[in-house]
Amino acid sequence: MDWVSEPCVATKTIRVGGGATFTQLVQKLSGSGLALQNVPALPQFTVAGAVATGTHGSSGVDPVTGKAKLGSQASQVISIEMVVADGSIMEFSRKQHGGVDGEFEGTVVSMGCLGVVVSLTLELVPDFIVRQRVYVQWPHPAPSWSYRAIIDNFEELLTSCDSFSAFVDWPTQQAGMLVLRDFVEPRSAPLEAMLLPQEWHGGHLITEPLPPLLSAVDNAKPFRTTSQGPWHDVLFWYMEDLEAFGPQAPEELQFEWFVPLAAARPALEVVAETARGWAGLALYCELRAVRRDDLWLSPSTVDGCDSLAIAFGFDKHQEARAIAAAGSLEKQLGQFHARPHWGKLTSLSPIALRDLYGPALVKFKALCKKYDPPGKFRNRWANRFIFGEA
Repeated sequence: MDWVSEPCVATKTIRVGGGATFTQLVQKLSGSGLALQNVPALPQFTVAGAVATGTHGSSGVDPVTGKAKLGSQASQVISIEMVVADGSIMEFSRKQHGGVDGEFEGTVVSMGCLGVVVSLTLELVPDFIVRQRVYVQWPHPAPSWSYRAIIDNFEELLTSCDSFSAFVDWPTQQAGMLVLRDFVEPRSAPLEAMLLPQEWHGGHLITEPLPPLLSAVDNAKPFRTTSQGPWHDVLFWYMEDLEAFGPQAPEELQFEWFVPLAAARPALEVVAETARGWAGLALYCELRAVRRDDLWLSPSTVDGCDSLAIAFGFDKHQEARAIAAAGSLEKQLGQFHARPHWGKLTSLSPIALRDLYGPALVKFKALCKKYDPPGKFRNRWANRFIFGEA
């Protein structure tokens, strides 16, 4: 089921099989004049898996409307086809089954609880290239760029790009790296680094590639810094010339929470205070933004609003300490109604998740019982966290 159809230029859509990866998808799109609007960090993910868990890339904010520009991978789905419990194939489309009384919004982010995904049809946009500006501490890695630069200038950061990633080392109270991406026409002039702002509130523009995170990985490649290139080679962390590589990172325990984008500053102040003592434990923290959507179980729509995603990778060899630390932060972020990523770890109880999603979770459970009465697609995790069973 890892097939990918030819893209339809007329409708700007493409249909992919349930087992297809983003690498296969972008290779099929190459040369078509069409592109995905946004992508997750890793091209090795299956498209269906990313959609089912609400996985996302990042976004900037429109300075006029104040709204995030780009949504999660799930927001790009216009129809989904799946095999349900009785063996029949059901198709749910945004056009025919969407809206207040429809079921489409409940089938997209579903964690596999409704059935086996046969295919997804995705919206596409005209092809584009990405200009990427990367700012770091300088001389690297001298501790000279305070995390306050990110928090105090967060609104400026959001409105200065189409997509961003900010990495903060909270234990040392330093901003590690800021990536600002602009989407431009394919025939745009080459990037002239000398014409770009050479400094961003204490961070310095870097044009030289950075060393790979793990030099021991067979296909390790340097990290692309300030540059311009095809959307797929720049937006994915680990892709070059349409080929995936890596990931170049140690084993980790991943936690991620979504808070309202409007509450970004106070939420980051909480993170800064809570994570001060995590030296040697937190491998990284990445900040991104995601546009809201109407999908019932979308983790990136918090209180009906755009969200800030706060992602941590912890040292897997310190599991007990990592789980305790993440649980402490998760509790503190509860004041912002923080939602955990469905595909990562959480310390929240089923009752807490029920309270976060409210009527939407009730509707989703009813949808599951309609299309999977015997619970064929439910496992221990789903029984506990979705259905509230021991």
